Amino acid sequence: MTDFDPLPILRALQKHEVEFVVIGGYAAFLQAAPFPTNDLDITPARSADNLTRLSAALRAIGARIRTPDDPDGLPFAHTGSSLSDAQVWNLQT
Repeated sequence: MTDFDPLPILRALQKHEVEFVVIGGYAAFLQAAPFPTNDLDITPARSADNLTRLSAALRAIGARIRTPDDPDGLPFAHTGSSLSDAQVWNLQT
């Protein structure tokens, strides 16, 4: 497992005033679950304004679509509107 530091992601979300909740393994780890994780799962508020701020934050941290065929991930163009088209995005930074 690699050294995982979620702080740059969380700081970018905060800087762009994204409303979100941390979920998944990292949320469990923060609540003293004994299993470390190497990713960060969030659920953003689904308002158009918030997704627009999320899109800006994702651009700022260079988020790319995670895929097993490309270790660097695939670039993707996005807006708040396009982010609302899917329920789940698997991204890497």
